[in-house]
Amino acid sequence: MTGIVRALGLNFQLYPPATEALEEDGYALYVNTILQALAVLQFARIADWLISNIIIRNYQNQRKTHWYDTPPTAVKKKPVKKMEKKAGALIQSIVYAFALYFLIKLFNVDQMVPELHLGKEEKRITITFSNIVLAGIIFLAARFFVWLVTQLALTNYYRAKGIDIGNQFAINLLIRY
Repeated sequence: MTGIVRALGLNFQLYPPATEALEEDGYALYVNTILQALAVLQFARIADWLISNIIIRNYQNQRKTHWYDTPPTAVKKKPVKKMEKKAGALIQSIVYAFALYFLIKLFNVDQMVPELHLGKEEKRITITFSNIVLAGIIFLAARFFVWLVTQLALTNYYRAKGIDIGNQFAINLLIRY
C-alpha cells in the first residue's frame, strides 16, 4: 500500500505544513508514515488473534483428555475459562507492546529519559522509551513462558505421574518464582 502511495506521488507531508521550513532535527509526518502505522496495528491484531487461538486451542485439547477422565459432576470449567482469559490477555499485551515498540521506532519519537549517573562521570546509562517498552516485553514474555510451562508442558507430566492438585500448585508456584 505504501508503495502505491509513493508511486502515485500521494505521499504528502502532513506535519508541519509543507510551506513551513523543517528544522534540522525536526520530524515530518507523511501519509506513508500513517499507512505504515495502520499496517503495524493491523498486523498486531492478526498476530494476537492467531497466537491466542493456537495457544488456547492447544490448551483446550490437552485439557479435554483430563475432563474425560473425571466424572461429569467433578468437572469445573470456571478455572479453565479463567486460565484461557489470562493467557489471551498476556498474549495480547505482548503483541501490542511489540506494536508500540515498532510505532515508537516508526515515528522516531524515541526520546531519552533523564540520564542516570552511576559512579564515575564517564559511566552513564541512557534510557529511552523503546528501552522501557522492551523491558516490559521481556517481563511479559517471561510470564507467558511460565504459563506455557506450567499449563501446557507440565499438565501431561502431572497426569502421567498422578500428582495431586496440592503438589501441582506447589510445583507451579516454585516455577513461577
